[in-house]
Amino acid sequence: GVVNVTDLSVLATNWGRTSATHAQGDANSDGTINIYDLSILASQWGQVISSGQPPNSINIKDYGATGDGVTNDVSAFNSALAQAHQTGKTLYVPAGSFLLSSQVLVPDGVNIIGTGESSWLMGPIKYGSNETWTNLRIGARFAAAARNSDGAHDTTFQTVRFSGGGGQNGSNGSSNVGFGGPDGSLTNISFTDCKFDATFTQPNGDTTGDNVISIGEEDTSHVQNLSFTRCIIGSSNGTRTGSPRMGIEALSRSPDHYLSGLQIIDSTFEPTDETALDIESSPDAPPMTDMLIQGNLIKGGNPSFASPQYQQSICLEIGGGVQILNNTIWGSKWAAIEVYDRSGGLYPSHVTIANNTIDATQGVPPAQWAVHLDASQVTFTGNTMRYNGDQIYGISIEAGSGNVVTGNSLTHVGGSSDTAIVEINGASGNNISGNSVSP
Repeated sequence: GVVNVTDLSVLATNWGRTSATHAQGDANSDGTINIYDLSILASQWGQVISSGQPPNSINIKDYGATGDGVTNDVSAFNSALAQAHQTGKTLYVPAGSFLLSSQVLVPDGVNIIGTGESSWLMGPIKYGSNETWTNLRIGARFAAAARNSDGAHDTTFQTVRFSGGGGQNGSNGSSNVGFGGPDGSLTNISFTDCKFDATFTQPNGDTTGDNVISIGEEDTSHVQNLSFTRCIIGSSNGTRTGSPRMGIEALSRSPDHYLSGLQIIDSTFEPTDETALDIESSPDAPPMTDMLIQGNLIKGGNPSFASPQYQQSICLEIGGGVQILNNTIWGSKWAAIEVYDRSGGLYPSHVTIANNTIDATQGVPPAQWAVHLDASQVTFTGNTMRYNGDQIYGISIEAGSGNVVTGNSLTHVGGSSDTAIVEINGASGNNISGNSVSP
């Protein structure tokens, strides 16, 4: 990583040689190792070079890729991937815009590294198993930036920006990134310090399916152990942030369609036109398990969107287990949090919502409630709520039983004082105690 006497020795050894494949020492990549490379070496002497090609790697440009953003680099990318797969070497993507006119299938076990967002694979990719993706930008408009191969497992993405979506709703990829869609199931896929840009609107203006991230898109997909840590959901696509629909939509809709082990930790959701985070399970789907939403900033509804059909910061339409812990959650038009039991009581909700800050003074002020519970066996405890409008209830419990609502506080910072911590409408058999409202 430091330009020093070792680099001088490499340059001297290769002096005068032709370098059709960017051999070591060809600093300016002009095909010959000569006085110009020596000049560059001298100017960089002692500097730390963190973006150079790593050891035991191959360079995508050595296989004909141009990175000029105009030339189609699909063939070159496929050739480089085949070589990386055969040799076990890492594929290095230097700075450049590598246009991919069609989806590229990445073989299992290939590791790909770039220099950061300036290393842009401009097109859709389909990843497999046992891969690592580091310091890259992936995707282009009118197709999903990334999808999984059927059965993909144990693949990680670190510091990757995804810039896609806006294709025709369905297989073309209206969402930026999709999981368990036409390509089936996945296990143990993780994203750390990644950005997921706001999806583009489809050419016909339809926003159906235009989520930043869609999970469980097909009724036969199995999605297990999918994690997002320190990610941004809805980063700017150059036109807007957030999403024309949802930030993350996660679905489980049939007996052969299940979702478990979804973890979203220490991430940021930009404001969306509809729901920031929607988790939905139909009555005949298996109950969800091991779902954790923790330590996130969820900015709620888009205040500039005039007429949302529905809008919540978090909407759980489920019969299954979800923990929502230690988040900061802004307001949305309908509610900051809504829990709705679609199973009709067939499965207890087993939802825990604890120690969150629900700040309806940020985002879009809710019309009636900070939290709406239309479900059973929800534990809502230790949460702090803030609101600045009129006739607001902190929590509305409707047609549910076995809920535990304890130790929550609602601070009313403006508007009418006609405020209550809990509204009960048709519910019974709930434990409600130790809650407070001020002033």
